[in-house]
Amino acid sequence: MNTALQQFQFETHQLRVVIVNDEPWFVAADVARILEYQSAKDLARMCEEDERGRHIVPTPSGDQTMNIISEPGLYRALAKSRSELAKPFQRKLFHEILPAIRKTGGYIASPITARPDSLETVNARLDRLEMATVAMSNNIGRLADIAAHQAEKLEYTGRYIGLLEINQKGKVKITRRIEAEVFALKAQGMPQADIARRLRISAASVNLLAAGRYKFAATEQNLLPKETVEEIMDEIIERERQATLKRLQGGEQ
Repeated sequence: MNTALQQFQFETHQLRVVIVNDEPWFVAADVARILEYQSAKDLARMCEEDERGRHIVPTPSGDQTMNIISEPGLYRALAKSRSELAKPFQRKLFHEILPAIRKTGGYIASPITARPDSLETVNARLDRLEMATVAMSNNIGRLADIAAHQAEKLEYTGRYIGLLEINQKGKVKITRRIEAEVFALKAQGMPQADIARRLRISAASVNLLAAGRYKFAATEQNLLPKETVEEIMDEIIERERQATLKRLQGGEQ
């Protein structure tokens, strides 16, 4: 079993590679530092079971058993990393480190008796692998952005559903403040019928306010709220919470 150790330099970081059974395994601690993962353990847990392992690695203070990850595990770490060093490290890996490992015979993809691939073939494979990894990284980034946006929408939806479950009666005076709350709720996707029920105003008023055609009294013309949509939403929710608590306390008496 071949267990040679090779060392490479990336900027100020070292990358130690252990050759196990003619395949390169990378010291997880080195990869974690380069790609800015919290720790080697976190990086190893992210990999599939057959992409991680433990191996004795020589160090200045003596041999130590360390977490290591396979070549597919390294590609997974690259694709999921949000570090600014991921792209330059990826280029260094594809254009220098992996070719160097193959050149020294540390990584053998086929039996030794087989005819070795030409340099052009190896470079073409590395180029295709680099493009595939870049595409995977971009897709993961887009999916992360979509997931964050959907999570935010779900959070607001849950808060609105809680508000809609509160049954209130009666109407209120239409003011510039009410207009701002209509726009805030509409911006978050709440249907106009629910806005009317929520703010205790008529559906017709909501339609006029949403279209900017409501005729305010002279005293209301210039009273425009300065809060952001988020601040207005927080005030609406807090107002409903206080009203609910007040009703509950009144029911207990």
